[in-house]
Amino acid sequence: MAQLNHLVSRARPVSVLMIHGTADENLPYNGGVGSNAHDRHDVKPVSYAVDSWRKSDRCMTTPVVTKSGEVTSSVWSGCADSTLVELLTIDGGGHSWPGAPRLMRATNPPNDALDATRTAWNFFLLHPRLSK
Repeated sequence: MAQLNHLVSRARPVSVLMIHGTADENLPYNGGVGSNAHDRHDVKPVSYAVDSWRKSDRCMTTPVVTKSGEVTSSVWSGCADSTLVELLTIDGGGHSWPGAPRLMRATNPPNDALDATRTAWNFFLLHPRLSK
């Protein structure tokens, strides 16, 4: 995460979408050592990455939170250069690309609460990085 802080602190504002499951056994949502991690080391919680991007983009501190089924969307807006930071939390989701087939036995089965490919595509269509 030190590398993330270095990159984030120097980057100009950019909209960010993060998708993470609460039952990820490789990179735990709340941090720590994943019980199924390939490289067993302590990782920071998802909130650490969210806070880094939110601070870099100079967003409001309070997110707008909505819930639809297993997916909770937290959106920080009012950011510099009209960017925003969004975290999609999948309750019970593991370490697999949501909505895709299972590609590796070493990861959790994919959750079908959302189609992450379509979600990411739509996010970046709506929030392109404009050249300056």
